[in-house]
Amino acid sequence: MSTVTNRQMLERVESRLQQISLEEAALQKLQRRVGADAARQDQELEGAFDHLAEILVPGLDAARLDAVSRALHLPGVSAAVGAQMRHTILFRATQRRTQLVADPRVQNAEAIDNEVAIRLAELQEAAAPLETSTRALEAEPLFLELLAHRYGTPEYVVRFWQLSYYKHWKHADLIVEAHAARSQRDTFAGIAARYVEERAALDELRRGMGVQKGRRAEVKELQQELAECERTIADVDSTVLGTLRTRVKDHLKPLDDAALTSLMAADPAADLAVKRILGVKKKKTYLGALENEQIKASLRDLGTMKGKLARTRTKLGRPKNRHATYPLSVAERMVGADRSDRWHKRRQRMDEARTRIVEFHHYDRWSPANDLLWWDVMTDGRLDGDFIPEVRARGPRVHQQQVVEHRDDWRNDRDVDIS
Repeated sequence: MSTVTNRQMLERVESRLQQISLEEAALQKLQRRVGADAARQDQELEGAFDHLAEILVPGLDAARLDAVSRALHLPGVSAAVGAQMRHTILFRATQRRTQLVADPRVQNAEAIDNEVAIRLAELQEAAAPLETSTRALEAEPLFLELLAHRYGTPEYVVRFWQLSYYKHWKHADLIVEAHAARSQRDTFAGIAARYVEERAALDELRRGMGVQKGRRAEVKELQQELAECERTIADVDSTVLGTLRTRVKDHLKPLDDAALTSLMAADPAADLAVKRILGVKKKKTYLGALENEQIKASLRDLGTMKGKLARTRTKLGRPKNRHATYPLSVAERMVGADRSDRWHKRRQRMDEARTRIVEFHHYDRWSPANDLLWWDVMTDGRLDGDFIPEVRARGPRVHQQQVVEHRDDWRNDRDVDIS
C-alpha cells in the first residue's frame, strides 16, 4: 500500500497512543516497586547501623568501652560515663522504690481495694432506685423543658395566650397521671420537687463513687510505678548498653564513606558490618539513579511522544483533512514505528538491574583495595550501569578484567548470603 487514508492514519495514531499508555502504566508500576525497594533499604540501613553499634559495643566491659570511645573520639561512651549512667539510674529507681514500699497506700493496697469494693457496692445499691426514678422522668416528653420553666410554681411565666402554655399543660397532666402513684405526689410541682431532691442525692452518690474509684486508681498507679522501678533496677545493664549503642549509632550515621571505611582497619571485627552499611547506601544510590535516570526519563520521553501524537490526531480530525491521503513514508514519519518490543526489552533491563540491586547481599565481596565499584560487585560486571553517575564517569570499562578475575572467588561463596 503506497498511500494511507486519513481514517487509517487516525487508527494508527490511536494504536500508538494506546501502546504509550500501556507502557506508561508498566513503567509507573515499576517505579512504585523501585520506590518500595528504596524504602526497604532505609530500614535495612538502620538495621546495619544497629548491627555495627552492637559489634563495637558488645557489652559493658570497661576496657572495650574506653577503646571505642578513643577510636570514635566519642567521650559519651567511655567506661566512666557508662558507670555514672548506671549509678544514676539505680540511685533514682532505688530511692523511689523505697518511698513507694513505705507508702501506706501500697502497704495496704489489698485492704483498700476491698474497702473500695464494699463502699462502691453500697453506693451503687443506693443509687440504683434513684437512677431508675430520674431516668423515667427524664424520658418523658417535655419534662426537662417544664422543669426549666418552673411549671406549676409562681415562677412559671408562660401565659394562656401562648401556644406553649397548652402544650405544657397537656404534658404536665400526662406526667402526673403516669408518675403520681410512684412518686406519691399528685401535682407536677410536687413530682418536680421530688425529682430535684432525687437528682441531688444521686449526684452526691456519684461523686462518692468517683472518690472511691479515684482511691483505687491511685493505688493501682502506685503499684504500677513500683513495678516499673523493679524493672528499671533489673534491666539497668541492658538500658545502659542500649543507650551507649544508640550514641555510637548516632555518631556513625553522619560519617562519610571514607570515615566508615577507616573503622574496618581500626577494628577487623566491624569489617563486614561496615561493608554492609556501605553496600546498602550504594543500593539506595543505584535505585535512585534507576528511577531518575531511567524510569522518569523514559516517562518524560513517552509524555513528549504522546503530546506530539495528540496534536497529530487533532490535525487529522479537522474537517478539511477528512478525505486526505498520505504517502506511506509520510505516515510512518508522522505516526512513528511500533516500539512496543523495544520498550518491553528496555523495561526488562531496568527490572533486571532493580532485581540485582535488591537481591544482592554478598557485602563481603567488596574491598576498598581492589578498586572495584559496588555496581561491578553487585552485577559481576555484566550489566550496563551507565545510568549511574559514578559508573558513567568512569568511562571505558578499564576494570573489566579485575571483575573477571574476581568472579571465580565470588562463585566459591555464591551460597553465602550476608545480610
